[in-house]
Amino acid sequence: MTKKNEQYWKNRAAQRMWEYMQSAEETADEAAKFYQKAAAYLNQEIDGIFEKYMTKHNLSEREAYDLLNQMTDHASIQELLQKLQNSTKDTEKKQIIQKLEAPAYRARIERLEQIQSQLDQIMRNVYQQELALSISHYAALAEEAYYKSIFDIQQRSGYGFSFAKVDQKMIDRLLKSRWSGKNYSTRIWNNTGALAQTLKEELLVSLVTGRTERETAEIIMQKFAQGSSQARRLIRTESSYITGQIDLQSYEECGIENYVYLATLDLRTCQEDCAPLDGKIFPVKDAKSGVNMPPMHPWCRCTTISYFSDEILRNLRRRARDPVTGKTYTVPGDMTYQQWYREYVSSKNGTYEKGISNKRISKQDEYKIDRNTIESNKYKRKFSGITGNSIVDEGIYKYAKAGLIHRDGTNREDLYILSASKGTVLGKNVTSDEAFGVKPNESIRSAVINNQGDLIGLHTHPDGTPPTGSDFETAFKRGYHFGIVACSNGSVYTYGCADQFASARIIDDTIEKFKKMIDDSGKKVYPNDREAHLAAIKSLGKDYGIWYETR
Repeated sequence: MTKKNEQYWKNRAAQRMWEYMQSAEETADEAAKFYQKAAAYLNQEIDGIFEKYMTKHNLSEREAYDLLNQMTDHASIQELLQKLQNSTKDTEKKQIIQKLEAPAYRARIERLEQIQSQLDQIMRNVYQQELALSISHYAALAEEAYYKSIFDIQQRSGYGFSFAKVDQKMIDRLLKSRWSGKNYSTRIWNNTGALAQTLKEELLVSLVTGRTERETAEIIMQKFAQGSSQARRLIRTESSYITGQIDLQSYEECGIENYVYLATLDLRTCQEDCAPLDGKIFPVKDAKSGVNMPPMHPWCRCTTISYFSDEILRNLRRRARDPVTGKTYTVPGDMTYQQWYREYVSSKNGTYEKGISNKRISKQDEYKIDRNTIESNKYKRKFSGITGNSIVDEGIYKYAKAGLIHRDGTNREDLYILSASKGTVLGKNVTSDEAFGVKPNESIRSAVINNQGDLIGLHTHPDGTPPTGSDFETAFKRGYHFGIVACSNGSVYTYGCADQFASARIIDDTIEKFKKMIDDSGKKVYPNDREAHLAAIKSLGKDYGIWYETR
């Protein structure tokens, strides 16, 4: 291989990394919107609490922060007021407490306490949205990086050999891996949790220093911007880690034993960690992120390239030879990635990729409801005690029945977002024309954004299917207390998720596998698709925290 060719492949590897980082930037832009919306919501909620014009409290911000540091709970309004009350050193502090205890301020302080209690849920919602978005990005990125790495190896060698398809279990394990002591979900949680605490403290500082609403709003926007920046750093760094690990997987799949470290050499290159590693060769088996494998640090843009020896080339050539015809399959240098993907990955004759199943249980010819069942007291009792609040339970029953009657005899679905505290409708889509699904409309989006922590999702299934992978993923993203599926055959399911996110893809793939399970005698393990479906959900409960209940 000539020096020119070698440099070409190094440049191509660098170009791949640039593309992956662009994708990470686009994902980070989407994550930033979660922080922006949360900031706008919080600023709206604090309207009227602080003075519109500067009120001199004679307490500097430095003094305010010093007070917070003396407190056991840095976010406690009552503890702060107690500290001020007990102060004997400064009469001005007593003047502050006298004003804050005045009737005009009592209502403001009570409202501020309510907002502080809401902050944890606000940031939890941001966490859930960011987690779901990043998982979707990482999973897609891993698959893309794997196939592009295989493609580059094949085109570089010139040989088109068989290879294993993307293993979803491997991707799942990669997403859960703890490198540098933490996985990405923990890092997101730490970021959003710290931001919630910081915001609580800043609201106290505003209270005792006399910041105006405008000044407080600027502080809030600044803190959310910092949180968004941390999210961007995390997404980029995790993307670097995932693509690096996927490259290693592709090297192992192709029998490549060594790789070359490629540092992005420019004015921003880390001179301490990255630059000294550029061009060095390391064994694949000894690769370790932060030591000899990207990322070496946050924002790391480095990558690797496979190291080709004569022995590796001979092995790849042997793998490319058809044992029947003796013909060696080649990958021409002018072949595009799209052409290669169609031939080697998604071709009907290929054996490398399996389509993602998001199908439901085999559809019936008819989707008609049994009115006698739906109108019966037995059916109504399915909803009794579902929340512990009879008014909410009645609301769930009312809209479940309304949705089933409305869609009687069709393969369409109705969706209601209900208040978990009142049972009233917060948002709905009852006009969707999508078969076996409901797209969110403005009513649904508004309900989710404006009613965080008070959401129950209720939708209908015309074919009797238990909750699907997309149902669980949606419940997690929107922050449902739980979801409800009302089926045309009279079945009712409640379902939900814990903190651990499980993608629709993972859930639906598992369901399909359970449907196909056979025992030693060749018989199906589960008598029907419904039983297989529910068994699959149950099996995922331990690892992903998803659950269901048949009412």
